[in-house]
Amino acid sequence: KLISLLSKIKIRSISAGWGHSAVLSIDGKIYICGRNSRGQIGKSPDKCKINSRGHPYCPNFELLNGINEKIEKVVCGGEHTAAITSEGRLYLWGDDSLGQLGHSSKLKNIYTNNIENYKFNPVLIEGEPSIGNVKDVILGSSITFLINEI
Repeated sequence: KLISLLSKIKIRSISAGWGHSAVLSIDGKIYICGRNSRGQIGKSPDKCKINSRGHPYCPNFELLNGINEKIEKVVCGGEHTAAITSEGRLYLWGDDSLGQLGHSSKLKNIYTNNIENYKFNPVLIEGEPSIGNVKDVILGSSITFLINEI
């Protein structure tokens, strides 16, 4: 089915997670939609509709806010999302309940609360585990792998 909201955008790549999807445009912008129970689409779940199963979701692709750099790659995982910039910087957001964002002990002050460890907005990863330029990132259901160039 043609997505009319994206019909005039030149698409570089797409990625799908467990209920959410992201599109990367040629000019380095991310458009994202779908289930958002853990902030995986880059915004607070309370700004989304609720489906028949009680899950927050956004039915239409929306421009992701919070990254003011050109994006080279976007990857959706289970309930988290990653983006690599043209300068090799890594942004991660969404579920971190199992440490899949790799820095929960360092960034507890930005979590919603101490029980639900998820981020609603993209967070630049500085220092470990991202040392040097990030060349690639792969997300599973609750794990993140990255390849750095030192």
